[in-house]
Amino acid sequence: MNAGDIFFHYDVSPTTWFYLSSLMVIGIYFKFYRALSLRNMDLLSILLFGPCILLIMHGSLPGGPTFFVQAGYVILFLITLFYIIRLLLDCLMVRRPLLEPNLNSSGLRFSCLALLVFLAGSIAISLSPLELQKDSPEIDHFVKHPISLEDALRINQLNNAEPESARLTERGPGYPWFHEFALTPLSQDAAAQPEKNSPDVSEDKAETSDAEAPEVAASTEVKEVSALPYNESQVYWTKIIAILGHVLIVVGIIAVGYFHFGNFDTGVAAAVLYLLMPYSYHFQTRLDHIIPAAFLIWSLVFYRRPWISGFLLGMASTLAYYPWFLIPLWISFYWRRGVFRFATSTLATMAIMGLTILVFSENQEACKSNLLNMMGFVGLILQRPQGFWDVVAADVTYRIPVLAAYCGLSISLLFWPPQKNLGVLLSCSAAILMGAQLIHPFQGLLYMAWYLPFLILTIFRPNLEDRVATTSVFESRFRIIPRSAKETKAT
Repeated sequence: MNAGDIFFHYDVSPTTWFYLSSLMVIGIYFKFYRALSLRNMDLLSILLFGPCILLIMHGSLPGGPTFFVQAGYVILFLITLFYIIRLLLDCLMVRRPLLEPNLNSSGLRFSCLALLVFLAGSIAISLSPLELQKDSPEIDHFVKHPISLEDALRINQLNNAEPESARLTERGPGYPWFHEFALTPLSQDAAAQPEKNSPDVSEDKAETSDAEAPEVAASTEVKEVSALPYNESQVYWTKIIAILGHVLIVVGIIAVGYFHFGNFDTGVAAAVLYLLMPYSYHFQTRLDHIIPAAFLIWSLVFYRRPWISGFLLGMASTLAYYPWFLIPLWISFYWRRGVFRFATSTLATMAIMGLTILVFSENQEACKSNLLNMMGFVGLILQRPQGFWDVVAADVTYRIPVLAAYCGLSISLLFWPPQKNLGVLLSCSAAILMGAQLIHPFQGLLYMAWYLPFLILTIFRPNLEDRVATTSVFESRFRIIPRSAKETKAT
């Protein structure tokens, strides 16, 4: 044993982290003198995500009870429905008293920095997705030691008989090459069978007796799997980008609190709650969770500049389809000022990303498939689901009404509520992002980074009725139509 094993080797089981983080959340944020406040109800409700994650994790391990997975997804579905209704009604709640955390400003800032460093260190020293191979010794290590839900789901996939190339089509719509980099645990050549002249496959195998054949075959299989080539550069880039993504999300949450809520400590408090959530522990390196969420939170930070906000929302929409459903709400918010800049920037970004598909696709058929995939037209209905819909109702007929209702909700936000301010934009965006979990076919309800920053900021937000587009959005320097006298007076 050396000093590194003493000070730098730590294992925190998911159950321990759930209890520890829940106690910290209650101790820091719970208002004991106002036990029936809306803030307390939100905190207790958001803590229910933890038990659902634990149930799905233990049920996804080899030999785990299927009932745990079913119970976890069903409870998570009910919590998601509850929060969608609560977020849609949030714009009707005028009174927003400032409930400061029980921890002072210095303690909050230190806790935020410490938790972020702890998360970055955990990502840096963790085994990469590329190092988890079917039937490898690492599998036994992760089964016997504390693991995350991300690792449990990956083990489940690696034990699946389907080849990696087939599983790539079962991960939901989005930008094809981003998903390949974010989700593929092997290099392009790794999924292929080892060559016959591989040194691990001895020619003496054919000369063995029938009694020794099964043992030799089993040992050879382990050697062949462990000999698959790794894409080591992707290992490092995945960890680096994951750390940067979490940093951008945390800084973005703090920036919203400082610039738009007018309170730096409120932003820090929201960031600490995000870092304390069990989800942040369980999905540390899933870039398809983290990167779109980073683009979205920064589109909210720059909401006063429609050019920048439209670009960031367009990037998020091309990488993962679900931000497409935010566009009607955001267009309605910018309608009185900035709608042309926002729409132009968003469409231009999507067009550029689509042009890259036209240029780099292998053939015409692949180009068409990739474009439809990027825009979300492929995969939501036709593919076989994994996750909630596979557990509850794999039949596509049960998913079509949910998708239709979700599209109707997204379009209805063009007209309701008629007066939109920053508070409405925040809460309704969180509702749309949570609703995307109900239609996502691959591990639906587990992509919590898509909505968690918006949900937490809605819980902490003050009254933002005065933050409307006509007074908050910066005026374009290249204004074609001059401002009216009424607009000048209002400004």
